[in-house]
Amino acid sequence: MINAPWALRQVVPRRPVIMGKKVELSYHESADHLEVDVDVGSSTVCNRIYRSFKGLSKHSVEELTFLIEAQAEDELPEMLLGAGAHSGSLRSST
Repeated sequence: MINAPWALRQVVPRRPVIMGKKVELSYHESADHLEVDVDVGSSTVCNRIYRSFKGLSKHSVEELTFLIEAQAEDELPEMLLGAGAHSGSLRSST
């Protein structure tokens, strides 16, 4: 959370989170890309947090970075897979 109301910052962790332990992931791989679908709705806790704080997210800026966790020595060092930022003020009202 780059910029967010206090209540939202208290709920969203500031440390790395291993997504596959919290929500369901599905992978789609081809020769030139890897796609990962993150089903946030598969977690009761994530769902409850989202419903409680979705109004506050309109006033926030989130920054996310993704990497694939190393499972063996030869997979180190881990490298950044992707990153992005989102401003809640750009969301539509639907």
